[in-house]
Amino acid sequence: CPQQSNHVLNLSFFYMYGRSGANSRVWDTRTWTFHKITNPAGLWIQAACWLPDNRTLLYSMCGKSDIHAVHLSGDIVKTGIINRQIFSASANTVTSDSGTKQEVGGIIRDMSIDKRNGQRLAIAFENTTLIALYSVKQVSLLSMLEEPMLFPM
Repeated sequence: CPQQSNHVLNLSFFYMYGRSGANSRVWDTRTWTFHKITNPAGLWIQAACWLPDNRTLLYSMCGKSDIHAVHLSGDIVKTGIINRQIFSASANTVTSDSGTKQEVGGIIRDMSIDKRNGQRLAIAFENTTLIALYSVKQVSLLSMLEEPMLFPM
């Protein structure tokens, strides 16, 4: 994974992540206060994107196939955040129209959500040039703890 710092901005929050250090930060741009998100030892954020609700951030860790969701509510310094793994992109073999078999899934390189309505998530993987598309189910804060959010298309 590249050694760099990155950020993802929406209208209310600024998310800064990078390889150095064990923390990422979510800044509330209205007050410029921040909340630290502690990364697991030896891991850092590889890719991240905001859902259109401007309160839910999807991210993946370098070298991993998991996608996590961070949901922000209220004053993030006082109320904190909910951080949960929502998906694991296991490797699968797919067959193209020409009959060629290729593996898709595994370690996530990058991801992007459609900006218009947040219903589609595109994921690029380390081991293939194929892009996987997933349907995103917008769920409530309470449902996020129990219901799946991503479905293969």
